[in-house]
Amino acid sequence: MTTPSLAPDADPGPGWTARLAALRTGGWSVAVHNDYVQGGVLRTFWLLTRPGGRCAKGEAALDAEALAGCAPGLEPGGADPAAEAALARLRRAGWQVALHNDYRLGGVAHTFWRLCRPADRRYVDGEGLDDATALRACLAAAGLDPAVAEGPLRPGEWIGVDLDGTMAVHDVWRGIAHIGAPIPAMVARVKAWLAAGVDVRVFTARVDGGRIGLAMGDPGSAELADVDAVRRHIEAWCLEHVGQVLPITNVKDYGMRQVWAARAGQVEPNTGRTLAPEPEARDSAAAGAP
Repeated sequence: MTTPSLAPDADPGPGWTARLAALRTGGWSVAVHNDYVQGGVLRTFWLLTRPGGRCAKGEAALDAEALAGCAPGLEPGGADPAAEAALARLRRAGWQVALHNDYRLGGVAHTFWRLCRPADRRYVDGEGLDDATALRACLAAAGLDPAVAEGPLRPGEWIGVDLDGTMAVHDVWRGIAHIGAPIPAMVARVKAWLAAGVDVRVFTARVDGGRIGLAMGDPGSAELADVDAVRRHIEAWCLEHVGQVLPITNVKDYGMRQVWAARAGQVEPNTGRTLAPEPEARDSAAAGAP
């Protein structure tokens, strides 16, 4: 089967969610939205309806262009980057929109998405009060972690995953040769990222040479001085449980897109607000809870 070439992930102007928001605000609803292949290129079709029997349609290589054709001159509304990134990621993984439509349930607007993957004839569904919620459900059903969906990783970007307490069970320090049993949910997530071509690295203090622990008065940290030996144990663990050796680092750089760690508390950029209730985030990070 020939894989169709994709249109660019990002439109040069307002994204499709901004145009769709304006249409919905104007009383329009999605009746039919689906992708199709023409001349080896993936294109998309939109049909919207409004009470009174009115309909509008548009099709193009980009969703935003197709929606602009539905209502030329309509000022775009508020964009939803999460929904745009989720749909772009699904398409990059070979999924196509089979059916997307809006409906009302108990007087409340909902939206439904069904995507198919022609390569193996799989289908995934998602629905919710907004497109981002529905598309996150599609990502999860497709085995693509929704956490990566806020946008494609650029060349050089990577995801760091802590070892002890995040990928491997950890209770007390037992020496460099001991790494706990794999944590199935996190290892499965890492494998899914790797399958999608994501650069995943083990982000662990085990390879700092023991300097911090010794400075804190922990004599047991002297064992970490043999960094090569520490790396060999981690590499062997990765090979056994992840299926391949992962890069190992304890250094954050500007390429690190995300870090997954049991001791981390997530903060909304440029606000200082946590993405969990304040006491919960503080206590979770302090306790090393996932």
